[in-house]
Amino acid sequence: MATVVQSSREVSKMADKGANLSEEEQTFLKEIREEREHLSREIQELRVQIADIDNELSALEEVKNEDEKQERFIQQKWKTGRARFNAKPKDGIKYLIEEGLLKETSDAIAEFLHKEDMLNMIAVGEYLGENHELNIEVLKKLVGLHKLEGLSLVQALREFLSSFHLPGEGQKIDRIMEHFAQGYCASNPTIFSNSGLYLVLA
Repeated sequence: MATVVQSSREVSKMADKGANLSEEEQTFLKEIREEREHLSREIQELRVQIADIDNELSALEEVKNEDEKQERFIQQKWKTGRARFNAKPKDGIKYLIEEGLLKETSDAIAEFLHKEDMLNMIAVGEYLGENHELNIEVLKKLVGLHKLEGLSLVQALREFLSSFHLPGEGQKIDRIMEHFAQGYCASNPTIFSNSGLYLVLA
């Protein structure tokens, strides 16, 4: 984020000074400004979520029924975990595991990412694209949770990408699409070979 902000300031400074920007520089400036606006919206959403959590914690202190209080407390932990995931996926997963709400298995995490509808789709994509053993296993399990059999390639891609947004980094995209290709070919062995489909997606 710091790099984005710094780059934005540098290019903006060039524009303010009346420098003649090339078409490439103008495009870069536009992309940086759009990214900055997007990050601002994300930060604002997180602030709202944090404010909601603070309000619910205050309300929780007023509940006298122990069973209801315990249930609200657990729900509050889930909400905190989702908020942390949306801000930094790795930290959110770690929090939910430490609080005993999520098992530290690829099956459990994949199920969580697949079914939880209050997660930021960009954050989910970033988590799936990481090159760590657990993340890769979660990615494989997530592919398996989608019913790809009998679908055309376009239909299967639409189904697969309905639960998250692809990350911006090329290597992460390649990693995700490679495992999607493997899952699609396993479900539809007569349509593509693994290598053939990956070449199409590349």
